[in-house]
Amino acid sequence: MNVLDELKQDRFASHLWPFFWQHGEDTKVLEEYLNAMQSQGLSCFCVESRPHPDFLQEGWWKTMDFLVEEARKRGMKFWILDDAKFPTGYANGQVPDSLKKRYLQIHQYDLLSQGFPIEQDLSVPARVMEFIKDPRHRNDQIEKVILARHLTAGVIDWSTLKEITDQVSDRTLRLDLEKGYYSLFVIYQTAAGAEESTRDYLDPMNPQATQVLIDTVYEPHYARYKDEYGKTIQGMFSDEPRFGNVKGPYEVIGVSDMPLPFNEYVRQALKQELAPEEWVYLFKGNTDRAKDVRALYMGIVSDLFGRHFSKVLGDWCRAHGILYIGHLIEDNEAHARLGYGPGHYFKAINGFDMAGIDIIGGQVVPGMDFHHDAYMTGGSSGDFFHYTLPRLAASEAKLNPAKKGRVMCEAFGAYGWSEGLKLMKWITDFMISHGINYIVPHAFDPKKFPDWDCPPHFYAHGMNPQFKHFGVWSRYADRLAHLFSDGTHPSRIGVLYHAVGEWSGNEGKDTPILKVLEQNQVDGTLISEDYLKQARVEGDQYVIGNNRFDLLIIPAASYLPAWLNEQIARIPNVVFVDEKPANYLGSGSVVFLDELGKLVRPYQEVVPADQVPSLHVWACQKEDGQVYFLMNTSIIDTIDTAIEVENAEKLASYDAFTNTVKALPRTDDGQILVHLEPFESLILVEDDPDEEPIEAGEKIAVIEKGLVRKKPFNTDPFGPAAVTDFQDLSLEDPRFSGTLLYQFTLPEDFKSGILHLPQAFETVTVTVDGKEQTRIAPPYHFVLKEIKDPHVQVEVITTLARSQRELFSQFIPSEPIGLCGAPELYSIQSR
Repeated sequence: MNVLDELKQDRFASHLWPFFWQHGEDTKVLEEYLNAMQSQGLSCFCVESRPHPDFLQEGWWKTMDFLVEEARKRGMKFWILDDAKFPTGYANGQVPDSLKKRYLQIHQYDLLSQGFPIEQDLSVPARVMEFIKDPRHRNDQIEKVILARHLTAGVIDWSTLKEITDQVSDRTLRLDLEKGYYSLFVIYQTAAGAEESTRDYLDPMNPQATQVLIDTVYEPHYARYKDEYGKTIQGMFSDEPRFGNVKGPYEVIGVSDMPLPFNEYVRQALKQELAPEEWVYLFKGNTDRAKDVRALYMGIVSDLFGRHFSKVLGDWCRAHGILYIGHLIEDNEAHARLGYGPGHYFKAINGFDMAGIDIIGGQVVPGMDFHHDAYMTGGSSGDFFHYTLPRLAASEAKLNPAKKGRVMCEAFGAYGWSEGLKLMKWITDFMISHGINYIVPHAFDPKKFPDWDCPPHFYAHGMNPQFKHFGVWSRYADRLAHLFSDGTHPSRIGVLYHAVGEWSGNEGKDTPILKVLEQNQVDGTLISEDYLKQARVEGDQYVIGNNRFDLLIIPAASYLPAWLNEQIARIPNVVFVDEKPANYLGSGSVVFLDELGKLVRPYQEVVPADQVPSLHVWACQKEDGQVYFLMNTSIIDTIDTAIEVENAEKLASYDAFTNTVKALPRTDDGQILVHLEPFESLILVEDDPDEEPIEAGEKIAVIEKGLVRKKPFNTDPFGPAAVTDFQDLSLEDPRFSGTLLYQFTLPEDFKSGILHLPQAFETVTVTVDGKEQTRIAPPYHFVLKEIKDPHVQVEVITTLARSQRELFSQFIPSEPIGLCGAPELYSIQSR
């Protein structure tokens, strides 16, 4: 395959762009860090401005002048984070009040009329306590006043809604009502009630506001470094822009009591679509019409976010010869909501040149595909992060030709020092096997060690003992990212993106569906309503761009807007999970979630002999062949099965660590035998093997004793040797972080075989006959051939978790230290 030739000749651009934080360090420190990056195979980075104290001032330009010139000389490339603060949208504090975010809010007055005229004081439309708490309420402006009668006390008759805004005079409303109960709704515009940390941010629905960010940040960088745009400087990076009308990922319209993003663009769009009294439904009511109104509003604001923020920035970047990249906040389904979210992932990410997400802060933890405690707000909805998050980006890259298949993920930050290269390898496999092909590792931090800011830090002024093997990881990740780029993903099942369903009051999500598909080796493409509109029907398939689909699965919904039902009804083969919308008139069957696996199994990417939920499969069709990523997602169980796959006779395995192609073990009838231990993956490629597979045969010896020496991470010499029987060393030194050096002797008659280390924590380098072999993750198997010197040296490097015990590491328990279990020797079994 051509891509394998490129890999073996190292002919590809890097797919790794680590954050390089800037605090105004001396250029000698910056040079040290650039040297460290290059020493481990990194040629790109992303300049993060967030911690710099002098952004866009003299100190910043001094830093940038050095980085531009030094990167140019070294042949390195970088992106630039595009604001002074996190998240993007602050525009370095230069946003005028007129272009800051504003909101729509409602205050309900419940009235009992005795049949004579009354007056209602509307001088303070906000709730009294909110008005007292936030002085910005003094500038609130009334938008609409709407009256409704009650059917019985406390039960509103929504058919009686009537706008009476024109009856307000001098913030006073005079009412002459029949006897009975009424509710008065005052809808007002305000700058108050927003997420405090982004209260002074630009309005992302206003292109004039976005222009402030361009004028303040983008243009000055271009004016100074325009000759390097598209060369040394490759792009701008937006980090988690959001609506920020409230704090948190759980803000669902119609459920959460919150102010709603609002500006003149929203007002005009609502005026075209709604009767004046229907504005109440933005906040109140549970009728079908109320659901339609809320879905309409969310479509308006999320579309404005995409067109007036990300597209404006993306168009500027493309016009200046660079890329616009970054990601939103997708956490715990925020991607389809207000608050932390952009309203709609696909609309918001449309203007970017790469689909983007992030995996940080314990969002994805091996085996934790359920809601669990984590650093992030509200904990981590593990099922969402495992099964939906990466598919958001992969689906956008598949369906949007402008993305060119590019999917970016910021990763590894805020896991704490408990995250070493072993966990990074597992997360890397997880990312690549879900369609990610550009990684932004988080982060290189030149601040004095230790820094509390979201560790781990990869170099840490030489204090991170595992950094000596960082290049083993980076070359592995880079090769896999390149291998799975520039191809097509042959998914034949579409899953309707649940945003409109949630806006319409449904609790059905796409995550449970995607989980069933993945655990049955079937991949689904998330399809938003906008992409569904583009679909053309050809026979029994529907086609979006060049992507053909056989089936459309709809998350559970009791009601969907009529316009969406019409789009669904065009599709030939539709399956509704658990229930069909009551107002849906098209064809389609209903299947319960626990029966979905049986339904989709005919679409398996590979067919295992057994049901193996932990076997995750990702397929990629290249111009000259197919490649597959098979990952054991479990860190407890080993997978042993045989698989059937198309063109199996043409397939071999690719080892991204050694950059070699190996023959595959097979059954007598040609099925591929798959043996994947925890942390292990298998890459299948259509290519001729370089070598035959090597497997362990019978156990021939166990090493009972050895010597061990310890070197803490912050000292140079090793301590004295001590006899060890290969037990957990944390029992005697629980705060140790650093390097352990084991020495033992092989049996005299042992010349060739496999050295197996049952448990090691966590990077391991075995040296025999002066030759080194390094593993950064299990399984720790080392092939030894034609041994001349029986003396073995094993270097084991821990993480810094035990010595640092910082805040973030509490979410991942500290593991044992060193070699835990006697080394074993096996014969070599060839197939």
